[in-house]
Amino acid sequence: MNHKNNDFQLNSPYPPVKVKNPNTMYAEILMDDYAGTAGELTAITQYLYHHFESEKTNPQIAKLFEGVALVEMHHLEILAKLIIAFGGNPTYRGSFGNNFAYWSGHYVNYSQNIREQLIADIHAEKTAIVNYQKHAEIIDDPYARPVLYRIIEDEELHLKLFKDALKSLREG
Repeated sequence: MNHKNNDFQLNSPYPPVKVKNPNTMYAEILMDDYAGTAGELTAITQYLYHHFESEKTNPQIAKLFEGVALVEMHHLEILAKLIIAFGGNPTYRGSFGNNFAYWSGHYVNYSQNIREQLIADIHAEKTAIVNYQKHAEIIDDPYARPVLYRIIEDEELHLKLFKDALKSLREG
């Protein structure tokens, strides 16, 4: 699986993944984006489940789910590197917004209805955007902040793609 050169992320490059200084509080904040209820790990597993579930009924939307999941895997990798650079440990758990709970498959939307899947995925992207924006404001690091804003740009594209797919189902 290759996240690069696909239609599911922007063509603009990601800033270098580094931080100015270690800061374990910043690492902790990123844990929710990494593996919280609305984090990248949840998005990956949810979108892959939706991909597997929709492959036979709607191959085009199934490809969308898979392509977005691949980009989210890249985001997960970026966040792990930032967490480590800030002095944290990228275990699969959330942080403040998730009561420090370890990741669970219960976070995934297991709907077998493609419309419901898209609605859930639209909600997931909206939540991710809000969380990243909030965390980018809190994390006062000249290197990490642009990385988070670049991830937001991909999430905004995913939101548009999921909305367009839902619209095509309604019109079809």
